[in-house]
Parts: sequence; structure tokens; C-alpha cells
Amino acid sequence: LVLRKNEDRFGAWVTLFLLIPLLTLVFYRNSFPYYYPFMLAPVFIVLAHAFKTLQKASNIFVLIAIGAVIFQFVDLSAKRLQQTQVAQHATLNVIHKMFPDPVAYIDRCSMASFFQKVGIFMSSWGMENYRDAGTPIMRDILKKSQPNFLLANVFDLDVSASNFLAPDGSGTRLMPEDALTLKQNFIHHWGVIHVPGKEFLALPNMQETVFEILVEGMYTVESNHRVYLGNTAHGPGDSVFLEQGQHSLRATTDGQTIRLRWGKQLYKPETTAPSSPVFYDF
Repeated sequence: LVLRKNEDRFGAWVTLFLLIPLLTLVFYRNSFPYYYPFMLAPVFIVLAHAFKTLQKASNIFVLIAIGAVIFQFVDLSAKRLQQTQVAQHATLNVIHKMFPDPVAYIDRCSMASFFQKVGIFMSSWGMENYRDAGTPIMRDILKKSQPNFLLANVFDLDVSASNFLAPDGSGTRLMPEDALTLKQNFIHHWGVIHVPGKEFLALPNMQETVFEILVEGMYTVESNHRVYLGNTAHGPGDSVFLEQGQHSLRATTDGQTIRLRWGKQLYKPETTAPSSPVFYDF
């Protein structure tokens, strides 16, 4: 009898220690999908004890109810994770084809794990600390870290969104200076992938436009007509090295649209990107 009591006591202590991860519910804020397998493991330990007790009580209806809830949770989780992976895998495949060697990039949460993420971790806590600091950071990040792409895997980085700079609270949570820096220095490439670049719409013929390059490198000219960069003419598809600093550009026709895209004929899939989100709510 004493041994039996000791065994029960030992099991109770083991169960208690296994439940310690549940204490994270008190302070943990970022309840993203990866958190649930970690947090729910000890919950299933408790359910196992309950299951055992209910079996002794022969309460078949309660057992069926618990089993149904567990099945629904597992089924929903599997479907959600499978949906999420479609866009993630497609995006990562394109990134690795664009950049065979790891480069610096900006995103929400280090989605491209083999590459060097720069900037802040954009969780709710990270964004609060960023806003409380009150100091713009993106200009220095672009100049010093030279990120070669940006992943808009959170709306706060979606520079292509029409309301990205909206002052009514519907736009990005970035500081206005940081939002403008990203908007002026990245252009859409494919899916959620953006690359350094400049876009000039409806330029007058031969009127000089001065612009600044923060991320230097080879840039490809995208236009239907010739373009003057400084005093040198470049045709559509030409590549030119642009270093950090001020540059000038002139169109050769009225109403000309010109894009300067980072990279020398940078890889871009002919297929359209998946329409599903990169990340789902859980």
C-alpha cells in the first residue's frame, strides 16, 4: 500500500512538472501556429489522465465527446498547416532561384532561414518596442546592411498596397519616415517578394529627375524607350551599376514610365504566385 501511494505521488509530481509549459499562457503574447504544438503537449497529458479515469467510470458519452474534440482540432490544424505551406514553399523556391547564395533581406519573422534577416522581429511586442523607441531605423538598415529583397509577409511591409502610406490608421504601423523609405526603395517582383528599385511614372521628355540609391548594385532598366542615367543613354533591358548616393535620370518621350530593378535580369517566374496567404491565423 505504501509503495502504491509513492507511485501515485511520483506520477502526480511528474505530471505537474510536465504541465509547466502551460504557465506560458500567463505572459506569452505571440500565439502563432508554432506555439500550439509546444503548449498543447502537456494538455494531452491531462486528457490522458482524464481518459483513464473516465474509462474506469465507463462514461462512454464523455469519452466520445473528448475524442471528437481532439479529432476536430487535429484535423483543422493539419489543414491549416498544409494550406500555409503552399505559398511558403513557392516563395522560398523562388528566393533560392533568385539568390543561389544567401543575402540580407527584410521580413516579419526570418521566414527565409538560410538568409540574413535584418531589421526588427515584427511581433506585437517587437512593434511596441519599436514604436516606443521613436527612432526611424529603415534608412540606416538599407545603407548599412544592403538587403537584396523584402518579403511582405505582414501588411506592415506590403509597400505595394494602395493604403500602405494611408494616414488614417489603415496603413502600416511603421513610422512614417520608415514607411516612406521602404516605399521609395523597393518595387514589387513576384508574390510577396519585393526587390530594391525605383519607379517613375509619366515623366516629361528630357526633364531631369534626381533620385537617391540606398542599396547599390546592378540595376536593370525597364522601359519602352531609351533612358538617360546621368549623360549615358540606356535601352530597355540594359543593366547599369548604381552606387549609393544621388543620381539623375531623363526620359526620352513624354509620359514615359521607367523602372530600375535591382539585379541583372533577376530571375522571375512566368507563373503567377499562389493566391493563398503566406501565413494563416490559427
